[in-house]
Amino acid sequence: MVAAIIVIGDELLLGQVIDTNSAFIAQRLSELGIKVVRKWTIADTLEEINQALKEASQLSELVFLTGGLGPTKDDITKKAISDFFKVPLQFSEKNYEHLHQFLTYRKIPIRDSHKVQCYIPSNAELLENKLGTAMGMWIEHNNKIFISMPGVPDEMKYILLNGALPRIQKLWKGHFVSSKTFHTCGVGETEIAERLEPVLLEFMDRITIAYLPSIAQVRFRITTVGQDQNEMNELLDQCSIVIRKEFGQLIFGEDKTLLEIELGKLLKENKLTIGTVESCTGGTIASKLSSVPGCSDYYKGSIISYATEIKETLLGIPDELIQEHNVVSSQVAEAMVRNSVGLLKSDLIISSTGIAGPDGGTEKIPLGTVFISCGNSKRILTRKLTLGKNRDRNIEAASVLALNLAREWVLGIEI
Repeated sequence: MVAAIIVIGDELLLGQVIDTNSAFIAQRLSELGIKVVRKWTIADTLEEINQALKEASQLSELVFLTGGLGPTKDDITKKAISDFFKVPLQFSEKNYEHLHQFLTYRKIPIRDSHKVQCYIPSNAELLENKLGTAMGMWIEHNNKIFISMPGVPDEMKYILLNGALPRIQKLWKGHFVSSKTFHTCGVGETEIAERLEPVLLEFMDRITIAYLPSIAQVRFRITTVGQDQNEMNELLDQCSIVIRKEFGQLIFGEDKTLLEIELGKLLKENKLTIGTVESCTGGTIASKLSSVPGCSDYYKGSIISYATEIKETLLGIPDELIQEHNVVSSQVAEAMVRNSVGLLKSDLIISSTGIAGPDGGTEKIPLGTVFISCGNSKRILTRKLTLGKNRDRNIEAASVLALNLAREWVLGIEI
């Protein structure tokens, strides 16, 4: 079974609203082994919707539409659907009852524009929406299923999860989808693929691989679809053994996790505490560490020593060291670590110093140069990063790689 998604709204084409609905629908369908073959983002016009419906119905067995079910003049999806199927719009008492209860409970007067929402294509079944006035619609035609939902993300999710997907699962019974996700940091997507695909060659006729890169990280997911859940799990176990052997400690976690969560687990297992002293990352490393529930077991605190004078007066870094090596240097990053262990009373410290941008670089120390260090007075790991020109990306990359450096320090990995 394959699916298509049509998202409707001028605001999407103008960039005023970001489409998150299609991603959510596709993710939920992939869990059922249903592939999305195409997506349309179109304007609020009858012609656009009709053309998209025509193309989608030729490509897929499932067609999802979001948007255009509200009470305003630009909400024309129901009219477009009725025109496409050549059926009339008819007043739905069930829809009106839902709308009446929803608005009366909130002491909102019912207007004529609200009642417009109660006209639906005569071949449509309604799907419950407890979060808003616009109900979803389920239409079966020529062995294909068309599902129309509001564009408001929370309402769309409610209808999809509670109305549409349970019915689809009954039609698509007997098929299972199993997947396994691995998380890496500091290695590019190309290198991951070049190492991964050869070692999984014997399994490639039974699995698919998806690469999911983000800043300084790459997730990759292996998925299998079939009818025997035990066989599928065994296949994924075999693949996982091969993957762990190939990548070893490059993998920091599996399935639903984050680098800061896995680092926290390592710190607790080793009974270690951690703090940060940050310059160019401005507290982003600390924010990631402190976002994990239970982090008080290992996270001591942070110092944001952004200005050079704070490095000198609060951290006690000699001016002579800064003048000799520059404030953006491995020597200063390591001094930030050594001088902060006592201040924060922590077993290890993460430090960062660099030029995040968008200006401030020199020929000797170009924009995007960052030094990260992790350790204590006995042992320090330091890494020089050569990043790009985008400030936000540089801060995120440096923060992620600093957390990974701490993970390597705890594991005893030398760089």
